[in-house]
Amino acid sequence: MAGSVPDSIESSVSLLSEYLTSRFPSETERVRAIFYWTATSIDYDVANMYRIEADPNPGVTILKTLESRKAVCEGYALLFRELCLNAGIRSYLVHGYTKQNGELINIS
Repeated sequence: MAGSVPDSIESSVSLLSEYLTSRFPSETERVRAIFYWTATSIDYDVANMYRIEADPNPGVTILKTLESRKAVCEGYALLFRELCLNAGIRSYLVHGYTKQNGELINIS
């Protein structure tokens, strides 16, 4: 079910979240559906994988991710969290570090 979402629903976080989770009774199954859709529907944006600057508006990143079907780590995480929150599932975004060109870089 999570793999066959109509195109008309995939452009709205709220519609997508409801579609992905409405068929599953447990929170675990709903989270799994959101994870499965995100992991199989969004491609890693290799062209921008070394881009470090985060967009100051998370909503813009989420919409860009839905529109382009591409993201780096931040886009995946923001979209996943937003889909969970829309489904009433508590979710947190955890910031971290990356190692690029041999240097440890804070991503926040």
